[in-house]
Amino acid sequence: RAVGGTLATSHPSCMHAAPLLLLPLAVAGQSNGLPPTPVECPEGGCACTANQAKQRHSFESSRCIPEHVLLDLGIQPCNRMSSVSLEMFTWPSHMITTFIGAILAREAMGYDVQINCAANGVNAAARIANGYSDAILEYGTDYFQPDVEKYVHMDMTVVDVGFIGYTVQSGIYVPSYTPRYYASLFADRRMGAIVSENFMYYTSLLLPEVVKMYSQQNDTALIRSIPGLHLRSRFTPPWCTEWSPDGVGNNCIDMKSEDPELNKGVLHQMILNLGLNVTVSYWGASLDGTVGFGSYVLAKIMRGEPFIMKSGYIPKEVFRLVSLSRVAFPPYSQQCYRNNTGLLSGEGSVDCDFPVVNLRKLASPKLMDAPVRNPYHDLGAFFHRMSIAQFQIDRLWVESLPTDIESVSGETEYMSACHWLTNNTNIWSQKWVL
Repeated sequence: RAVGGTLATSHPSCMHAAPLLLLPLAVAGQSNGLPPTPVECPEGGCACTANQAKQRHSFESSRCIPEHVLLDLGIQPCNRMSSVSLEMFTWPSHMITTFIGAILAREAMGYDVQINCAANGVNAAARIANGYSDAILEYGTDYFQPDVEKYVHMDMTVVDVGFIGYTVQSGIYVPSYTPRYYASLFADRRMGAIVSENFMYYTSLLLPEVVKMYSQQNDTALIRSIPGLHLRSRFTPPWCTEWSPDGVGNNCIDMKSEDPELNKGVLHQMILNLGLNVTVSYWGASLDGTVGFGSYVLAKIMRGEPFIMKSGYIPKEVFRLVSLSRVAFPPYSQQCYRNNTGLLSGEGSVDCDFPVVNLRKLASPKLMDAPVRNPYHDLGAFFHRMSIAQFQIDRLWVESLPTDIESVSGETEYMSACHWLTNNTNIWSQKWVL
């Protein structure tokens, strides 16, 4: 940091460090002092998806922040001679936030940074506790309370570093063009207008006319048009016939979703307890560019056809071509969730909306409890200060995604993170990297 017009490099954690060479970058697999990757990854999987591998390669093989920008800001990174591993899930916001942290830790602070891939937060706290990863910058503690209780509160082998700055709430969504379809279902124009004006309320899904419209859609050709798309699993309440893609014999709306393990059992409880004429078909997550749930929804959007989908949190403009509207259910309450069994069969008490979840940062005590002269002290302080606003992560998420099914445009998660850093130096140089 520049002090009085000169570059100060005498911070205790840098006193014994060699000057940082700015050109060489971390290479996957090189020896960096970390324990070797376990032969068997913890449950939840640690193999990279194709997109994770591509984005990680971009990080490993390129530089984001020009050296002259750092010098203009009075930042002279030193070689900490210390390595850190950040864990990255498949979700776009998680990847973007991880890259923001990773780029700054490497280029502005001088750490050797390794990116570890994982599918999601299952066993993520255990991976930090056993030394596989050092930090996770977006983690839904509410989703994994048993792990948080064990590793953060009881064993104290993981530190809850604090709020990352944005929240998530799973939801049920319909496209913004839905009202015109609802209005056309009723001969009585006044009735059509009332239903279309209230299309965002779950009660509209109880109307026979609306149920019939969705249930009789023939999606056979659509499914065949997407190579590799296949049904992963389904949920059918007792009063519904099993959903058929051709629409024949269907008496319920089929809701498209990604993975039954996300908010496990909650949607099924809502269907049973609210008496919704809804089945659920699961197609796998595909907002990372792989074939699945997102491919199905994008195909419906391209055709301008009505659909209803359940997803983890997504920005309303995530599909670019059309905005999404979130369907409103009775408000979340602890009483409603008092007996959330998590059973995929749907037994339980949940008959209200999904909770809003504050996303947290988790890290190893070796970072967060490091004394002042320890090389990891500055990194722990940086993770503690790092915070990204909701509107910022939403915008970055949308910018990173392709514009349609065929397109490869969009900045990608790594480039979105990099562009944000180069355009917002005032935020991270004055508030995070001190």
